[in-house]
Amino acid sequence: YHILQVTDKRKSRGEVKVAHIMVALPKDAGKEPQEKAEAKIKDIYTQLKNGADFGKLAEELSDDKTSARKAGELNWFGTGRMVPEFEAAAFAIPKVGDISEPVRTAFGWHIIKKLEEKPVGTYDELKSALKNKVSKDGRNSVSKTALVSNLKKEYKYMEFPKNLQELYKVDTTMLKQIPDEAFRKKYSKPLFTLGDSTYTQYQLLLSMASAKRKETPEMNKVTVNKQFQQMVERSVIAYEEARLDVKYPEFRYLMQEYHDGILLFDLTDKMVWSKAVKDSAGLAEFYEKNKNNYMWPERVEVSLWECSDAKEKENAMKYLAKNLGNGLDESKFLAAVNKKNASAVTKTTSKIYSQGDDKNVDQLIWQNKEILNGKHPVAVSFGDKQVAILHRIVKPEPKKLNEARGLITADYQNYLEKKWIEELRSKYNVQVNTELFKTIKP
Repeated sequence: YHILQVTDKRKSRGEVKVAHIMVALPKDAGKEPQEKAEAKIKDIYTQLKNGADFGKLAEELSDDKTSARKAGELNWFGTGRMVPEFEAAAFAIPKVGDISEPVRTAFGWHIIKKLEEKPVGTYDELKSALKNKVSKDGRNSVSKTALVSNLKKEYKYMEFPKNLQELYKVDTTMLKQIPDEAFRKKYSKPLFTLGDSTYTQYQLLLSMASAKRKETPEMNKVTVNKQFQQMVERSVIAYEEARLDVKYPEFRYLMQEYHDGILLFDLTDKMVWSKAVKDSAGLAEFYEKNKNNYMWPERVEVSLWECSDAKEKENAMKYLAKNLGNGLDESKFLAAVNKKNASAVTKTTSKIYSQGDDKNVDQLIWQNKEILNGKHPVAVSFGDKQVAILHRIVKPEPKKLNEARGLITADYQNYLEKKWIEELRSKYNVQVNTELFKTIKP
């Protein structure tokens, strides 16, 4: 037990990554070695201040040969991981890239360079590491021991020490015979009982033989007792876990809810979701019966053209005004306008547009009722060097299956689910206790 008094507080400093150059100095060094070490570290510091490369000096001059091979770089560390003088100096460096003045520790002299820093993480970021740290803490085993002790009492645990002692003299090589029926019969005496279960000598030997070890364990009192206690602990906890749903109704209801949820998910996936994706013939049939539900709105077929300059655009518009009445023959159009310059006019795109697909088409075509309601095809000038040709108005029509597969598949899934539920209702008589249902509060 401990009684603690808080004398001061400070915010966590997080972690820091540094490099250092060290001039080693033994604790019992005399005056002359101390003066030489101090002079050397000051000389290195002067070189750094004059622009010398920290990494190169660390590789050449640092007495910490392990970090010197990595330009002086050390691993990330936080509070309590380094000697106090080194830690204080490292966290005191203002900015990444700055260096400290020479620092004296029990190991000698250091010059420290801050490479990176990170504040303490959020709880969510550290949760896994904290959980792992707590689970490995010795104090965690105390609570586990207490739990096992209480469960032993609850389930009337009883040992048979003499039967355990018989295992002290088992020949180690005998473990290699497991599993063996004769061996099982020979060591069938109980080691302990727990509730309505009995655990035998053979079970312990089987556990020892099955454990992953480089060598077969030596059979003696210490080894057998240790393995026995581990087996008891595992067995007690497993026995309790197997009865949680009986002891704790709320836990049973929760597990049943998980079970039913997973079962429903698997069934729905089989009968609805995956079926809708894999059943291409069924999807195609559903589409044919319902394709009028997936209609394109009124659209326009438009081609966009880029001219090399305003003069070429003028020539293009003149040609189109004269020859577009009976439809556009692209090869003749390009041959005529590109006679002198092969790149005078080029087509940038040609497609069918819905309203809202392209802002230029919206402005030129959809917002121009005169163009929409006039004769087609028709050429429209826009920008400095662009021409748009409205070829035709495309009346509303059903989308093809590959044009709306996602939406159609989702509707097919809804159809399959509705059909499946109808089949289940016709097969199973469902009765709802309305009066009881009304008593459930949200």
